[in-house]
Amino acid sequence: LLVEVFSYTDYVKALLQGIKYPMLCFWKKEKFDRLRYKLLFALGRIRMITIPAKIIPGAEKELSALLKSGVKIFAFSSDDVPFMQKYINKCVTGFYTDTISPSILQNSPPAD
Repeated sequence: LLVEVFSYTDYVKALLQGIKYPMLCFWKKEKFDRLRYKLLFALGRIRMITIPAKIIPGAEKELSALLKSGVKIFAFSSDDVPFMQKYINKCVTGFYTDTISPSILQNSPPAD
């Protein structure tokens, strides 16, 4: 079961309710710099996050560091296959969308 939460308060509530690793949504790059989130990342309490795909180009350094530290990062929503191929496994773990056809990905060249 994957549970996505949208605030620090809801994240803490989810932990207290026994959800081991809720997915915390970061709507803006600036949230990475907030002390309370830095502490949770440092303690290994944040293991999965979601982000809008549009912030990836401005947050590549931060996302890459989080990915290397073991944080799973899922970006939404992009239907741009070359964009997804550029950033998959470099800045994000994966993408999710509700509009792309799987056949598009099957016919696309593999990512580097």
